[in-house]
Amino acid sequence: MTHEIRLDVSVCFDSNALPWQPFRPAGLANGLYLHPLRRLESGQLRSAVLNIPAGWNSAKDLRLLARLHFFVISGDLKLGNLTLTENSYVVQPEKSVMPPFGSANGCEIIVIADGTPAFDEDIGDANGDSALILSNAYDIPYHQPAHDGWKLEGFQHRTIWQDPVTKADTRLLVVPPGFEGRGLNYHPVNEEIFCLSGDIGPDDIRLMKPGWYLWNPAYGVHGWHEHSNGGSTVLEWHDGDWGMTMYEIEND
Repeated sequence: MTHEIRLDVSVCFDSNALPWQPFRPAGLANGLYLHPLRRLESGQLRSAVLNIPAGWNSAKDLRLLARLHFFVISGDLKLGNLTLTENSYVVQPEKSVMPPFGSANGCEIIVIADGTPAFDEDIGDANGDSALILSNAYDIPYHQPAHDGWKLEGFQHRTIWQDPVTKADTRLLVVPPGFEGRGLNYHPVNEEIFCLSGDIGPDDIRLMKPGWYLWNPAYGVHGWHEHSNGGSTVLEWHDGDWGMTMYEIEND
């Protein structure tokens, strides 16, 4: 199958600059707010920063209508009797039962939705699969990535979740100071990146800081000058089997 290779289609912005939008998915009470990061062409929410105010709680068990991922940026996320803090990561399977969730002191979390983010009070046909809960994503062993013999010196790559069928994944990447990218490239899947700390630039125009978000669409050429001055930590997720193909501008 031939795919269209596109130039300059990446989307990059500071989510901190967005106004908070009220968010009430089916099955939940008012009181939640979000910064949308990416929506699909249908308008369905794919990723967002979710704000759970202090004292808000869903107050009941709920069945998820789609698989949801949660990464705690700050504050405390309560799942039943469990309290999760910064750098915790949860994957709640589709049709699984999620215990009452909320926050005692308020929190901000990254939400990634593999389908419509909605909840149902009827838990009769729950699938029984348990959630993946990492109290600290840094507890996952890391490795130093390499591509076609190019070692990314000083990198720490943690795959904190991967779908065994589609190979979609979520990664926690620590980027060393002084990093310089290899050049123009593209991926066969959508790549989304959220800066958690430090600085990282996709080019010479934009320098991502904490709260910045980058979306590299599938088959979108990027990497005009990937670099980091002081080092960075990013959360990165893909909707399929990630791979990197180098691109020569003369080919266009």
